[in-house]
Amino acid sequence: MRTRLIWLVAASVVAASGCSTTNVALKYSAPPSLQPVSAGAPAVAVVRFDDRRNESPRALGLIRTGFGSPMKNLLTSEPVADVVTAAFADGVRARGFPQSDKPRYQISGVVLGLFCDQYHRYEAKAEIEVSVIDAFARKPVLTRTFSANQIEGTMFTPGAAFGSVDRLRAVAERTLREVVDKALDDPEVRAALR
Repeated sequence: MRTRLIWLVAASVVAASGCSTTNVALKYSAPPSLQPVSAGAPAVAVVRFDDRRNESPRALGLIRTGFGSPMKNLLTSEPVADVVTAAFADGVRARGFPQSDKPRYQISGVVLGLFCDQYHRYEAKAEIEVSVIDAFARKPVLTRTFSANQIEGTMFTPGAAFGSVDRLRAVAERTLREVVDKALDDPEVRAALR
C-alpha cells in the first residue's frame, strides 16, 4: 500500500509539472539478413513521401502519466515526410540498387500513420503506402500499403510511469525500419523493380 501511495504522489508531481517536448531522430539501419539486389538491377531513386497523418508535420508521439494525461511530447527533428523519405532512400542504397540522375524507377508514397505512445507499455505503429513508378513512362507500376506495430514491455513495466524518451524513440525507429524492410523486400515490389 505504501509503494502505491509513493507512486501516486510521484505521478501527481510529474503531472503537475506540465508537459515537456523533446526532439528525436529516427534513422534507418539495414538488418543483417539484408537481401541485396542482383547484378544488372535498374537504377532506383526515392522521391518525396507525403505526410497524410492529420498531425502536425513533426508530431511523433506521447509519453503519458499513470493517469493517462500527456507528460512528454516527442517530435521528429525534421518533418515526418522527410524522415520516411530518408529511411526509404537509405534502404534502397543498402540493398545495392544503382543510383542515377535518370533512374529507371522511382519510389514514393504516403505516410498514413507513424505514431508512438507510452502509457504502460511502449508502442509504435506505422502505415505507409508505397508506390513504384516507371520514371520513363511516368506512371505507377505498383502501389501497396505496408504496416507494422511493435509493443515493448507489459502493463507492469518497471519505471514506465516516468517514461523513457529514448526507449520510446527506439521502438518507433524499429517500427519504421520494419515497414521499410517489408516494402523493399516484398516479392511484388522486387518484381516491379526489374
